[in-house]
Amino acid sequence: DGPTMPVSLVIPAHTPTISALGVLSAQLTQPTMDFQFTATDPTADLGAPITVWFTLGCGGEPEVGVANGTPTNAVVRVTVPNPRMREKAGSDPVGTHCSLAVRVSDTKGFESNTLTTTLDFK
Repeated sequence: DGPTMPVSLVIPAHTPTISALGVLSAQLTQPTMDFQFTATDPTADLGAPITVWFTLGCGGEPEVGVANGTPTNAVVRVTVPNPRMREKAGSDPVGTHCSLAVRVSDTKGFESNTLTTTLDFK
C-alpha cells in the first residue's frame, strides 16, 4: 500500500571461516561436553575469548546458546553444558545421538559459516 522505506545493508569485506569441527568429549555422566574447530579471519578480529554460537539437538527441544571459545593459535576449544544433565521433569527425553551446529562471530558481529556434526554420548 505504498512505497517501502529504504533499509541500509552492510556487506562485510570479510567474514570469519571455521573448519575441522570435532568433538573432544561427550560423556553421559559429565556436566559438560567439549569440542574444537579451526577458525581464521583475514583481519584477525575474532577477539579473545571467541564468541561461539551453538545448537545441540539430542531429541526434544534443542539446546541453543552462546559460549566463549578459547583460542590456541587457530584452534578454538569450547565447553558447553551436557543437555542430558538439564532434562526437566515432564519434558521429552533427551537421547544419546545428537547433532551439533557451530558458528562464530568476530568483534564486529560478522558471522562465519556454520559447521555441523553428529555425536553420541557414551
